[in-house]
Amino acid sequence: MSNPWFRMYGDVINDPKVMRLPEAMRWRWVAFLCLASRNKGRLPPVADIAFALRMSDDDAGASVRQLCAAGLLDETEPGAYAPHNWEGRQYKSDSSTVRVREHRERLKREAEEAAAFDAPGNVAGNVSGNGGGNVSVTPQNRTEQSRTEQSSRSVDRSASEPKQIDLEEAIAAKRSSEPSRFDEFWQAYPRRDGPNPRKPAETRFNSLVKTGLDPAMLIAAARKLANDEQARGNVGTRFIPQACTWLNQQRWSDHAAVFALQTIGGEAAHEMPIEDAVRMFAKNGFWSRHAGPSPDLPGCRASAELLAKYGLAPDGRRLEVVAA
Repeated sequence: MSNPWFRMYGDVINDPKVMRLPEAMRWRWVAFLCLASRNKGRLPPVADIAFALRMSDDDAGASVRQLCAAGLLDETEPGAYAPHNWEGRQYKSDSSTVRVREHRERLKREAEEAAAFDAPGNVAGNVSGNGGGNVSVTPQNRTEQSRTEQSSRSVDRSASEPKQIDLEEAIAAKRSSEPSRFDEFWQAYPRRDGPNPRKPAETRFNSLVKTGLDPAMLIAAARKLANDEQARGNVGTRFIPQACTWLNQQRWSDHAAVFALQTIGGEAAHEMPIEDAVRMFAKNGFWSRHAGPSPDLPGCRASAELLAKYGLAPDGRRLEVVAA
């Protein structure tokens, strides 16, 4: 594709991860998205990033690290990066091209079959009936007879074959018949400064549940969002998106993996060993979100002794070594 494009949601101006970046870094993040859109959702190597954005390799590497620390880039494998939740946000649009092509091919086949029946030599002669009369067999008779036989065989097969049950449809039907759990979701969702209409959020919540999504996952994702934003001090501010926007943009998918891990292995299944997190933080300045709040935030699991072991102050700053 000579001129690829990607989705940029209007609510990005309310995303704290983006708005906390320096203004120049925000535009650099947009440039990284442009590069990813030209590379199947993945960023090229740092050297190629530097060349494309006309910067030094050191600046490109520093930008990658800063955007990773902000949660806007993910390291998919050692040395390889991609924008966070790219696949979820940049889903493929439905296209009617394939359906139209199949429909036209089907019409073409039917026209060819009809023409074959109309061709000279394909019309049968007279058939003697029981009453001694002559019955003329025309192409139309043949077509109608063929359709009748096919319909009869189809009915016979459908009557004899066991009915196939679509498990996903059955689950979706069961969930749609259950009472709505939107009230639980609404109570779990963090409050914000500004309008947050309930009705469109409820409509979207129920429609997601009807598609087969587990309402417990959506509720858990809302609680996780509230806990994360509470730790950042954003609850009650304009940085909390409207619930309807959060649901429409599938932001709950950011927390779906955590919910799945908790379901399988308990509350601590997704937590990173705290000493590993401190060691990585001391080495490259990046605090993993899987280790909980960072040292400069309330609720950090790292003790002052553990931080000091790696040359860090209780708030995460590097300790200055004074020469004797």
